[in-house]
Amino acid sequence: MTSYRSTAYVRRRFRVKHALRSVDDASALLEPAPAVGIEIASLERVREDLALVLRISEAEAEAA
Repeated sequence: MTSYRSTAYVRRRFRVKHALRSVDDASALLEPAPAVGIEIASLERVREDLALVLRISEAEAEAA
């Protein structure tokens, strides 16, 4: 893997990890009493998708 590709990979993984953390934080804030108009199921689907992207990304990094 070239240095540029490695740097781009690290940057993407960093962004996905922080996006996942942000969704987790939002979920935690909504747990006691969800705000009116916020679709919790959509937030959970986004979290599942981000977790999947992160797992695939980390698996690819280990394989490389």
